[in-house]
Amino acid sequence: IGVEAIEGTDEMLRRCKTLLDAKKSGVLVKFSKPGQERRVDLPTIGVKTIEIASESGIKGIAIEAGGALVINSKDVSRTADELGLFIFGVKRKLV
Repeated sequence: IGVEAIEGTDEMLRRCKTLLDAKKSGVLVKFSKPGQERRVDLPTIGVKTIEIASESGIKGIAIEAGGALVINSKDVSRTADELGLFIFGVKRKLV
């Protein structure tokens, strides 16, 4: 329901909150863009991402397995568990 632009993940999630309600939910998908400089600019999540995702009605996060950063992974995992969100690593399939 939303695509991240210059505002970043947190603001995109806040923007999408208005489109979700108790009957609708969403999943945040964090993958690098085609041609993105992966040596210095990887998709990243942290505790703040989990908290804002939960506040926005997101039920889980899919991140690129082996291609994303998880800052303070133990805290991220604990926070996701406490808030009832799933985090799932997805292998990118190149075509």
